[in-house]
Amino acid sequence: MMDGGRTAARGFQYQYHRTLEWLVAHLDDPAVAAVRVEGPAPTETAVGDSVDFDAQRDDGSVIFAAQVKSKALGLQMSAPKAFDALLALAKGSTAERYALVTNAALDATAQRLAAALEEASDLADLRARLASLFPKTKAPRRAEQVARLDDELLARLSRSRIQVDPRDDDEIRTDLREALRTYRNRHREGLGDQSAGLLSGYLISEVLWRAADTAGERAAFDVASLRGHVLVPGDVLASALGWKDWGSIVGLLPRVPDVSRRALLNELCAAVDTPRDTPVRRVALLGLSGIGKSSLAVQFVAERADAYDLIGWIDSETPQSMLASFHALLAAMDPAVTGRHEFPPDQLAHRVRAALGRLSGRWLLVFDNAGSVRDMEPWVPALGRGDVILTSLDAASNYGDAKRVNVGTMLRDEAVALLTRRLQLAVADQRTHAEVLDRLAAGLGDWPLALELGAGYIYSCGIALTGVDEYLTRLTARALSDHDSVPPGYPRTLVAALGLSLDKITARSTQSLDRAQVALGMLIAAGYLASQRIPAHLLLAVAAGGDVGLDAEAEADQTPAFMAPEEADLGEHLRELRRFSLIGEDLPLPHPFPAIGPESARTITVNTVVQVVVRARVGSNPDLPTGLKSLAWHVNNWLHRSLALGDAEGTAVLQTHGERLLDHIEAIGLTSQRIALLYGNLAGGYSKRCQDETAAHCYLRALHHVDASPPTNLALRVQNQLGLATVYWNRVLREEIDGGEDAAVADVASLLQEVLRQAEAWSHEPSGAAMKIALLAANLLSRSPVEGLPPALERLSKAFARLISRLPASEYSGLRAQLDEAEVQLQQRNFRAAESICRHLVARGVADIDTGAKRLLIEALIGQERWPSALGEIHDWAQSPTGPRLAVQDSLDLIHNAGVVCALGVMQRKDGPTKVLEALLDWPSFDVVLNAATPGERGRIELLCVINDYVHGRDLDQDRLWKLARVDLASPYGGTQSWQLLRRMVISVPRVYTDAD
Repeated sequence: MMDGGRTAARGFQYQYHRTLEWLVAHLDDPAVAAVRVEGPAPTETAVGDSVDFDAQRDDGSVIFAAQVKSKALGLQMSAPKAFDALLALAKGSTAERYALVTNAALDATAQRLAAALEEASDLADLRARLASLFPKTKAPRRAEQVARLDDELLARLSRSRIQVDPRDDDEIRTDLREALRTYRNRHREGLGDQSAGLLSGYLISEVLWRAADTAGERAAFDVASLRGHVLVPGDVLASALGWKDWGSIVGLLPRVPDVSRRALLNELCAAVDTPRDTPVRRVALLGLSGIGKSSLAVQFVAERADAYDLIGWIDSETPQSMLASFHALLAAMDPAVTGRHEFPPDQLAHRVRAALGRLSGRWLLVFDNAGSVRDMEPWVPALGRGDVILTSLDAASNYGDAKRVNVGTMLRDEAVALLTRRLQLAVADQRTHAEVLDRLAAGLGDWPLALELGAGYIYSCGIALTGVDEYLTRLTARALSDHDSVPPGYPRTLVAALGLSLDKITARSTQSLDRAQVALGMLIAAGYLASQRIPAHLLLAVAAGGDVGLDAEAEADQTPAFMAPEEADLGEHLRELRRFSLIGEDLPLPHPFPAIGPESARTITVNTVVQVVVRARVGSNPDLPTGLKSLAWHVNNWLHRSLALGDAEGTAVLQTHGERLLDHIEAIGLTSQRIALLYGNLAGGYSKRCQDETAAHCYLRALHHVDASPPTNLALRVQNQLGLATVYWNRVLREEIDGGEDAAVADVASLLQEVLRQAEAWSHEPSGAAMKIALLAANLLSRSPVEGLPPALERLSKAFARLISRLPASEYSGLRAQLDEAEVQLQQRNFRAAESICRHLVARGVADIDTGAKRLLIEALIGQERWPSALGEIHDWAQSPTGPRLAVQDSLDLIHNAGVVCALGVMQRKDGPTKVLEALLDWPSFDVVLNAATPGERGRIELLCVINDYVHGRDLDQDRLWKLARVDLASPYGGTQSWQLLRRMVISVPRVYTDAD
């Protein structure tokens, strides 16, 4: 099936590449002052969109006007099509010359038209040739059209030409890049070692920016401005442009290295350019951390960015970071999924493979810090015009058909160049101290990370180059003595350089809250987390805030701790670490704390070698277990806040840190109630996103740590038992059971029996804990299969109901009762009463109640057929940065219940429900919601999608349609419509057309 969106996109790509190519070719043409993208502004004389670009003189007169037409490979253009395009162009602009530019082959008649335009001696001759081409007997309408041409229009046609361009997209991009190289070299601004790819990508983005201006005010791309862009200084191009996203790169691209490793880059380029043994070429960059693998991959991206239609930079450090990277990649390939991009891993992998396989252009995936080929295999399609680069520490694995590039130390001249830049030496100083720099590079082993650390130490300590030999002496002594902290495979000089920097920070520490001591504590804490996007305020609280008490009140408060600036200034401590190149700034968290401001979203990145060495230095410290428990406490509190906000992106970042910290904790056999709490919150986040297997594992580990850390925290134990029961019961409802339904139900019953026992034990305490737990368990069991609850769970459901009936009311139970009452009012079709209750609950903003109240409020508005109000509430909730992405069950109930009502309204030929239904089916994390549905719910929601597609005129899969046509649409508020009604709808309901139609 032809994908209209992709076809249009490729047409625009061809058009804007040709526009830019023409501009570059006329950079030094004194007659050309500017090129207008998409032609004149709408207020001028252009007719429609007939002019794709035109070139102006200084006085505003048009030298050249062009229309660009692209065709799929092998298709031809006929004379009538070409004549229509040229006629529209001539009518739409007054120009000295006109051209129809196309990559289509001309058929015989179009060739005759092209010859007529070129060979006609005068206007009369041209009119005669056109009349011969379109005779009255075969083309009476065209003949009449030619006869009516006035002399002015005929004169414009005589200045028109058809230009056939047989190149494919790759050839055009290559020619454009070479044209840029040639122009820069001619002006002594060489591009051979710089980023031609990023430059051409940037220029295309400039063209697109002008094309997107509907008013036409920015349409003109003046040649002087373009010349300034093309001749941007090489150091600016190499260092600055790497931070930008030029439309083809998806993911957080690291900084483009400012020292090129040309020999290695050539080897990588040769590996990528080898003939394809397989449809997807693969290259593995192998070497130890800190050796420059990622920098080499970034340099390749900068060099070849314009050779690819899409580049995905995949952070492969943890499973969560990889999932986040692929969610972003899929959203870039398929904008329709933007905003609902939290698919389960297996669905996400399938969608990514399918989208890459459909991509008509070239694509590149860079798996940075990948564990093995096995990690990337599920994500890469077997077919497609793609290349894969992975960077990995593991040189022993079998990388199959991947070409291996072993990344080693820098060449000496590269190492000296890096030192020169980091020490900020002038050219004259570099020549004067050439021998010293050479000795320093040799002493640091030409190892990129060691060079960075050594230069950072020398520069921050103000060591003169004449004192470098003393530094090297201390470095050598440290390298010979420090055996234990050297990671396997790393040179001692690397770790020694790091050790000297750490020693310097330690030596600067003079009091309890000294900048250096706190900075060192932050670095130690960072050593036990993931290496990227580490919340800086979290580290500061761990290092400067001390440990919280272990009393019940402190443990119950899961609020993140912040240090006031007068207690510990974050910027000062980070500067202390940056002195020695130990950290880097990273992408901020999405939602800062309002009370703290944007500073609370600040994050850092730490090289993995630094982390390894830091852990080696403190591994035998007797205070380490206490420190890790404190770190687990703070990570848990940040994660708890993100979960409470419904912040899906922040939750994913903190889950990554929690996972990595727990790996280290488990490795040393540490156990604690705090560790159980972190496991429980991790599990809650996974459960909310229906990642059942991971959630179950975390709940089981949480229960292990609760039981292994006396005295047992009964509240924590019950919370995790209830969470685990929820995961197991959801799996039963979704029919994803491995051990059989009886065994799964037995597990749920066993866990809920213990929850019931504990709730009954607490029934005489005034805390309200018994009521809350009983309500949550009862709510869980209110979701039952079509055939009803199994007997064991039915008995438990009644037992929880009896317990609730005899317990004193609490604030939470009162709010829950109001929420239940709103649902009863909906069932009884008292929609206005339900709306009133829900608005009161939404105003309260209580967690666990708020999302349910918002869902029922929308359903109440839909029940009253107040479609605009319902649509407004849907948009406000769905588009909120901390919206319903983690409220999967409430999202599912809303889409199912409200969607069915809207679909019934659509089938009854009502106008209002159409937009509401479409908004519901464009819900954030829609596929996660669908994955959480029962088979019956899933069938009805899929049927809603078919109905929505039909009424909007989209193509339907008839086999799927009639399969789903037997699904009953049972309204939650009474009334049932069977599949016969759907059949009548497909035949008789008129489609709804958009303005674009």
